[in-house]
Amino acid sequence: MDHIGIEMINHERALNGITEKTDTYVEYAATTFGIGIYDFDAMTVFQWIDTPPSLTVSQLASESWRLAWNYMNGAYGYRIYRSTNAYSGWIELAEITDPSVTNHDLSGSIPESGHYYRIEAYNAFGTSPPSSSVGIFPYEIP
Repeated sequence: MDHIGIEMINHERALNGITEKTDTYVEYAATTFGIGIYDFDAMTVFQWIDTPPSLTVSQLASESWRLAWNYMNGAYGYRIYRSTNAYSGWIELAEITDPSVTNHDLSGSIPESGHYYRIEAYNAFGTSPPSSSVGIFPYEIP
């Protein structure tokens, strides 16, 4: 954490024309006392998810559909939202707490107006931007 903190501070210092600081105390604690890891490449780091998941929908049976999305590296899980409007009125439908699960099945009849769905990934740093919305409508195209 200290190593990442120093990188963030040095980034801000550089933006403001201030000389970067060295973090010798972090390297010393890690190498001398075995406290933490100094080498950034050897760390497991979960970062902010800044891209939205890609959401698709496919029909499995007459009243059954599957929402599927891409795995999001660093996600702790996903939240699925539903609305009757593609732009507002989103209500959380489900939370997937296993980040390796990348689909969710829906079943049952839908209202005549249909539903829109979207998804977002989340982790300790917050949530990703939401996916584009996808719609499921009860109409058949001849």
